[in-house]
Amino acid sequence: MVEKTALSINQRPRFLLVVLWPVSIVLGAELFAFISAVPIGFTDTSSALFFFSMSTLFGAIGGLVAGVVIGSVQRMLLPSWVPWSKRWVRATLLGWVLIGSMVWLLFGTVYLASDKQGLPSEIGGVAMLAGVVALAGIGIATIQFLFMRPLAKSASSIWLGASIKGWLVGAAVWAALTYLIFFVGIKHEVANYLVLPVSGGIAGAITGAVMNNLVSAFGMELRSSENREPTP
Repeated sequence: MVEKTALSINQRPRFLLVVLWPVSIVLGAELFAFISAVPIGFTDTSSALFFFSMSTLFGAIGGLVAGVVIGSVQRMLLPSWVPWSKRWVRATLLGWVLIGSMVWLLFGTVYLASDKQGLPSEIGGVAMLAGVVALAGIGIATIQFLFMRPLAKSASSIWLGASIKGWLVGAAVWAALTYLIFFVGIKHEVANYLVLPVSGGIAGAITGAVMNNLVSAFGMELRSSENREPTP
């Protein structure tokens, strides 16, 4: 009789991973948006250098908070025997800090170029914001991929592919909803507030399902190797 170990529990459905994975991304992304947007309301934009410095700083701070929240929740959802679980918080934290600061450099440029009126509401502006969010999500996933690759080459490639698909689909759905909101006559600021929950939620749902499959596949592989070991 095979001894019941942590690996045998892998057969149970991981509903929490599938459900809470996207929730963690939405929660962390909203915290990032709230914290990193502080310079827009309280920083003097007459000095571009000072404004860019503050945007980058608060982008990094927002990324730090988001990375801790998302990385910690997702780490708790990952079984300890998955090889990349021990690196997940570091990878997620680093990704959000680096990409968060870079994103706000770009947003700061757009904000100043639009004469302090915020992001443009035209079709080009919506497409640009959707593209930036998608690229940010893909950038974070790429850093996670680099942390995963030495430990699980195949799984890391699958993860990166799923993340690219998830963030592109999420950003595209948000853009479509935004255009619909425009036609209804609702102000574009409402749509801007939805960009991270919609994009992050969809990306999280897709990547959470894929991560669940990766964990299941790795667990099956470990159980198979465990069963092949000769009994003393």
